[in-house]
Amino acid sequence: MRPKLAAKVRAPLAALALLLLGTSSPLKAESISPSTYKKLTEIQELMSNNQLSDAVQELKALAQDQEEDSLSNAIVLQTWGYAEMASNRYPQAIDKFRHSLALNKLPEKASLNIRYMMAQLYAGSGEFAEALTEAEIWYQALPEPKPNDHMFLANITAQLKQYAKAEGYALQAITQAEEVKESWYQLLLAAQFEQKHYPDALKTLKQMLSRWPASKTYWEQLASVHMLLEQETEALAVLQLAWKQNFLDRESSIISLAQLTVSQGLPEPAARLLAAALQKELISRNEKHLGMLAGAWEQAREKPRAVTAYGELAQLADDGAPLLKQARLLIELERWQDAQQSLQQALDKGLDKADKAWLLLGIAQIQSGQLETGKATLQKARAFSSVKSQANAWINFASQRREYENWKSSKS
Repeated sequence: MRPKLAAKVRAPLAALALLLLGTSSPLKAESISPSTYKKLTEIQELMSNNQLSDAVQELKALAQDQEEDSLSNAIVLQTWGYAEMASNRYPQAIDKFRHSLALNKLPEKASLNIRYMMAQLYAGSGEFAEALTEAEIWYQALPEPKPNDHMFLANITAQLKQYAKAEGYALQAITQAEEVKESWYQLLLAAQFEQKHYPDALKTLKQMLSRWPASKTYWEQLASVHMLLEQETEALAVLQLAWKQNFLDRESSIISLAQLTVSQGLPEPAARLLAAALQKELISRNEKHLGMLAGAWEQAREKPRAVTAYGELAQLADDGAPLLKQARLLIELERWQDAQQSLQQALDKGLDKADKAWLLLGIAQIQSGQLETGKATLQKARAFSSVKSQANAWINFASQRREYENWKSSKS
């Protein structure tokens, strides 16, 4: 988007002419003729009435009547530049301004104003190197640059990826200003990120959050900087606080919080976070997230909840892996019939390796009193070397239990 420059031409041209006529500089001792002054006043009226084409034609004619190396020619060219600028013909405006400056007839203040205009025009056209050249001359001549002046240079240098300079200018603006714009902080933060000045970025983000505490992005960025600085505990605290204040609703940030919570040895809070996020539909109910939920419940030793989560995950999975995990937990809970059902479904759905499924199924059958069925199932498990010894042990256990039951029955 081009900067809004047209309004600048509405500065009273007559006042500018009087200023030039009243200069006491030896270089500017000459003046403009009454006829030129009168014509410039008429052209100003045309420009004020937005009759820009007419104004440009009048300026062309007036320029031909001026001596090349004269103050009046410099003023005519300057005015011509304003007219072209108001017409959104930026290259033509720059050309007239540059020609006017080259005559070296204008007072310093007027020359600097033109350079500021040229810097804006160059920046609006995306020619930031040229914009910086003019802007620096203007800026260095300012007796006391104001915050907006610092930020003008900050924006141009940032566009040129001169991030150290941009950071310096932005810091000056923020330090000096009574009322700081949010965009100034954003530019400062971007420059610090680009330079990997993460401790400085951390400080900036804390200042931004003190001013704009409801910004969800700043909370997330603050946590990210803590992570970049390997300050995981601080990152977790930031994200937890953002979650409690309902400032965390982006899926990636919620998942990061859950993962960080688990990594800090807190699986139960992570599971509750994921469950709440799923319920509020803040994160997708997909395999990855349901797997995280089930895993967190399992790590938290919340076995019934983990069983439920693995069951839901199994509905989305292409294979029987979640059902196998569910069955292990059901066995630990001694829910033998439910475990058998999960294991049979896992085998039917398909597993990369069926060894443990056959073993656990045989164990569940034996524990539920299906001794012969369990032994037959364990014979299938014996085919896998990885569980053969365990299968043999359970087969022996089932045989001994059968013998005991037979003996007990014979005594009754």
